Amino acid sequence: MPVDLDEMFTGLARHADGIPLGTAAGARQRGRQRSRHRATALSAALAVVLVVAGVAGALTRAQRVDHSVTPAPSPALREVAPPIPVRGTLRDAATVIAGGRAYTAWQDDKGTIEVNATDPGTGAALWTRAEVVHGGTLVNIAAVSPAVLLTTNTKAGDPSERMVTALRPSDGARLWSAVTVGDAVLIPHDRLVVQWSPSTGQTGGYDWATGTKVWSLPATSDPVVRTMGVRAAGDMTPYSFTGDWLVQVTRSGQAQVRDIRSGELLHAVAAGTPRANGTITAIDGRLFTEEGGTSGYRLRVTGLSTSAGTSAVVFSEGAGHTFAGFDLCGAGRVCVLDQQAGGRTTLAAVDLATQRILWRVDGPRNGSGVSSLGGNVLVTGDGTTVLYDAAGRSVLSVPDVQVEWLTNDKLLVLPMYAAGTVTTVNTADGGVTRLGDVPTRVGKCAHTPDRLVCQTSTALRFWSLTG
Repeated sequence: MPVDLDEMFTGLARHADGIPLGTAAGARQRGRQRSRHRATALSAALAVVLVVAGVAGALTRAQRVDHSVTPAPSPALREVAPPIPVRGTLRDAATVIAGGRAYTAWQDDKGTIEVNATDPGTGAALWTRAEVVHGGTLVNIAAVSPAVLLTTNTKAGDPSERMVTALRPSDGARLWSAVTVGDAVLIPHDRLVVQWSPSTGQTGGYDWATGTKVWSLPATSDPVVRTMGVRAAGDMTPYSFTGDWLVQVTRSGQAQVRDIRSGELLHAVAAGTPRANGTITAIDGRLFTEEGGTSGYRLRVTGLSTSAGTSAVVFSEGAGHTFAGFDLCGAGRVCVLDQQAGGRTTLAAVDLATQRILWRVDGPRNGSGVSSLGGNVLVTGDGTTVLYDAAGRSVLSVPDVQVEWLTNDKLLVLPMYAAGTVTTVNTADGGVTRLGDVPTRVGKCAHTPDRLVCQTSTALRFWSLTG
């Protein structure tokens, strides 16, 4: 179906609200590199999750446990349905869960990409569609309520040209497809899909069903440096935006709040001097922007509700410090991850109203990722992921495996791709529950609070996380 999606996107990796650049193969390879020294001892490592619970010496004592003694293997994790077999020799795979459905894409050695939709609760297959990519590779699969988006490189190893195909979630029917080039970013919103091109300065809104352009904005003398929807605090769902706002931040620091349905400018707010390549994101009606450069950085928070919204620097550091991420970590608080030369990191909780630092603690070496739910904060660094409670105390530390929020008060821990044990951790008391073992997987698993969906080399499989 021909569409009006000229130069729709290739994505920017730094843009949290757009489709990511990284390929599934690249992510899998990075995971293998991080875990290659631990694959054979993974069960032992997970069995000695280090529970601190506010006791100063407990972490040191726990680290002296003999990791060479491997406990008896766990039973296999309980499957909820027969595996769905893969046709051909698997090259790559990716799974995403959205709207109560699991969408999986995998590519065989002949270049065929198969996309299917399943019910993660029962493992029932809902539909399957085959897409043929001549010489290309699977990049990503994403989903919002109006469409499933399949992204491929049209030429293997060359990200400059990509094919985006939109499939109808109900039956997998193709809605439209477009070859895209350049540096444009795709913002998938439930209302419509927005395309913004940093190089041309143009922005457009497109109808999900047909791919036709609904509205467009030309480039201006004050170019846009970032375009995004507004996320809800604590919502880990990819591309899940609240309301109908589209926020565009310009080089001069104007935050333009637009109606995403029409592109109409509702109001603009002065938002300091954001770094074009720095962190810029909108959460719960506020804009969080990174400012500064080689002499240090500042984290600024700007209210977006009206043109008179307040704007203030809530945290700053001088030369030798690098901004490594943040998340809202409780009512009226933001937790900031700071990185220094040599890999040292610190995590600070800041009161947004007073800009007062409530507590500050050491983070894992080269800490580079931070997320928060229920007041607890999860920080990932080299070889370690650490959980902190609302008071900044280290509650637990686990090896560099896949650690994700399962619910507000529970973590899911499993080997990145190697065979090993799936574990849950209660964030309130550090209690560890070993659920069972899983085999080697291809691509990153997806999950709901009670189901784990993974692709192995031969089949798509569904496991229970509730026993």
